[in-house]
Amino acid sequence: MSQVTVEGLKAAPEIFLSEFSSRTRVAPGTETFIIHGTPSTGAQKTAVLGKTSLNPVFAGHGPPDHRVCLKQSYYRSRIEDQGREKIAITPQPDVTQYKELLSEFNNQAWAAALLGCLYLYIDKFFQDNPALWIDIPRFRFVEMALVKGLGASTDSRGKIYLAEEYIDKDIDGVFRKYINNNSATPLFKDGDVDHNWRAEFLAFAQHFQHWVTQGAMYTSDFQGK
Repeated sequence: MSQVTVEGLKAAPEIFLSEFSSRTRVAPGTETFIIHGTPSTGAQKTAVLGKTSLNPVFAGHGPPDHRVCLKQSYYRSRIEDQGREKIAITPQPDVTQYKELLSEFNNQAWAAALLGCLYLYIDKFFQDNPALWIDIPRFRFVEMALVKGLGASTDSRGKIYLAEEYIDKDIDGVFRKYINNNSATPLFKDGDVDHNWRAEFLAFAQHFQHWVTQGAMYTSDFQGK
């Protein structure tokens, strides 16, 4: 992926063999990733649609057509093009890429562990108090894998990506935001009982995580389905 400007990211079709590590598979494996489409930019990372050949990365999770979301961190710089100043978006160097994406990969592993602790606690409570059982939302985090290109071409060799399970709204439902990262107040919706129950449950999850870790950590910015 070469330097691009905010006026339009260039598509980067690419096929490369990669080594990957994921939470569900500690030992690295190999997989062929096919990148296609035009990358989009978020606050800190670019994202582009990709596919895998066999889809073993996420242990059965994800769309049946093997779509994944491939992300990279980037930096912005000002450039001049034909007398006009533009903002260029450039992927971080491989060392920085690895450091930043590994941090996010590890954060997701901690978040999944904290969520698992919550459900263990709740399930044990219901087991000991069956008369108090209620139906609760069952969430999970999308699977991630840290990907390193092993291709023969210089375009893919050594490239680092964060591969995420692709969320298809037609399969997984519409995207929802339950709690923002700048406030502990759940984002309720008038008349949407299901959404509000999920948001309230996730607010409880934050309180539990803060309590069980003695104030060390909790998960914020809950969003998805």
